[in-house]
Amino acid sequence: MSFLRTALVFGAGYVLGTRAGHERYEQIKAGAQKVWESKPVRKGRGAAKEQAEAAYAAAKEQAKDSFATAQDKAKEAFAAASDVAAEKAHEAREAVKAKMGEKENGEEIKVEAVPYDA
Repeated sequence: MSFLRTALVFGAGYVLGTRAGHERYEQIKAGAQKVWESKPVRKGRGAAKEQAEAAYAAAKEQAKDSFATAQDKAKEAFAAASDVAAEKAHEAREAVKAKMGEKENGEEIKVEAVPYDA
């Protein structure tokens, strides 16, 4: 809102300056600069800057926390999926052993899961 108001003031100043001539434009420009540099406006700009910096820092911290939480959940899900896969591999190995028994020469069939390291 403040930026829009400032833009409108400068725009109006430009139009009025064009109509009134260069000298009038310079007067309006000087007035706008005086307002821009006034103590209340400087104070407001400083407060807005501080609020923006605080909001940025808070958003940055929240993003870090959210990423860490998501990373932890992904690790937990991967570990759970790995456990399920190991269980299913064990069940499959047992099913193959039960179905096939031993080879013709008496050797036992070996079925092993391949470990996966992330």
